[in-house]
Amino acid sequence: ILPIYISNDHLNQLIDTHDMLICPYINPTQSGIVALAMGRNRPVAAFPSGALPEQISDGKTGILAKTITADGLKQAVDLIYSEPLECWASRIEEENQKFSWTLFVSKLLDFIA
Repeated sequence: ILPIYISNDHLNQLIDTHDMLICPYINPTQSGIVALAMGRNRPVAAFPSGALPEQISDGKTGILAKTITADGLKQAVDLIYSEPLECWASRIEEENQKFSWTLFVSKLLDFIA
């Protein structure tokens, strides 16, 4: 836990040196940290609160805890570690393609046509 401001460059380095992002938020605000972790191909273990269930594709980009308890979060972390991290990275990369600029522009051009 770092109770200080972390610059974007340092945050990227921090995410890159860890296996996953753990979000024990009970009442989360709209933070970009989940998107940042997924952009770095890191899975997310989180409580099913706020907009986190909409941001995390359960089983593809991370695991949502079944309960908002320490044990629930531990189980989510254990489930992530039950598979090689490379498998998570490839699934996250695949999910990220749904939000790529290339796909957006392609769909926009189809719509315009």
